[in-house]
Amino acid sequence: MTISAYALNSSTLNPFVTVYDSSGNPVAGRVIRDTAGAFTFQVASTTPGSTYYLGVTANTAYAGGVSGNYGLTVEFAASAEVQNLLGSGTLTATTSGGTTTWSSQTDMSLTSNPNGIVHIGLSTDTGGVAQDTPVQLTIKNASGVVVRTITVKANRTQSLEMWLGQGTYTLSISGTYTGSTPVSPVKWNLYTQTLSDPMMSYGYVAPSSTTTTYPPGQ
Repeated sequence: MTISAYALNSSTLNPFVTVYDSSGNPVAGRVIRDTAGAFTFQVASTTPGSTYYLGVTANTAYAGGVSGNYGLTVEFAASAEVQNLLGSGTLTATTSGGTTTWSSQTDMSLTSNPNGIVHIGLSTDTGGVAQDTPVQLTIKNASGVVVRTITVKANRTQSLEMWLGQGTYTLSISGTYTGSTPVSPVKWNLYTQTLSDPMMSYGYVAPSSTTTTYPPGQ
């Protein structure tokens, strides 16, 4: 079961969806998309004939956007949407001298070949502990230039869709909280999914040349 909520009529609302069973208990699932103005949540396994309730609230992961019109869709499919787990780990905090530092995480590589639109989702989990410990994802190109960053609050998921030119990108995870209060470890998972359909490569040969020339990204 896939539920999508999205802002309507130029609304600035950032929706958030919670699924409940017939007893009012939250149902576990996976966030497929969490961007400003749109939210998609998927429950991989539902029980035929059972009753589920959907709650739509404002998404506190984004500033503003607490009211407005929204649309809501529900889709039942034979299989769950597949996203690739690019990496996972646990950020461990050390507090000393009134400042918190975080354990380093192994960088990940993402190759875009050819050019295309890629979905990237980062989820964080503190094991049920409520704390203000955001996690930051930094994306750099092959030259080391930062092309995008996203910051995700604790116990939330956030995603983005971005166009990546052909090449290899480095993705880094880091903790951003630097306060003096000791905090719990933060687990994270990073998912990716290619959204662009593969396109047939093509080229041309100039009349005065025997060299085939391809457009960028092919």
